[in-house]
Amino acid sequence: MTYRTLIYWEDLKDGRHPYKPGDVYPREGYTPSPERIEELSTTHNKRGIQLIEEVKAPEKVTVPLENKLEEPKKEKADGKSTRTVKSRSRKTK
Repeated sequence: MTYRTLIYWEDLKDGRHPYKPGDVYPREGYTPSPERIEELSTTHNKRGIQLIEEVKAPEKVTVPLENKLEEPKKEKADGKSTRTVKSRSRKTK
């Protein structure tokens, strides 16, 4: 799982690696124990405040084809693709 840091802190169990608000925890190349995750995601640590929170993956949203705004690409004879753009006709006076 991935976590996001909430405030600035230095990980004392990872060579004082610094984390700024919004950084991903753990850093690449470091795997903390489940106990360490529990410690940092609650107030049961030396600072007494929550330092990280779990980042949940966004839900996938499927858009039905009939709701798409652009029309499909059409291929020209020269092999290049184009898109058809609908334009409004303007009335002239």
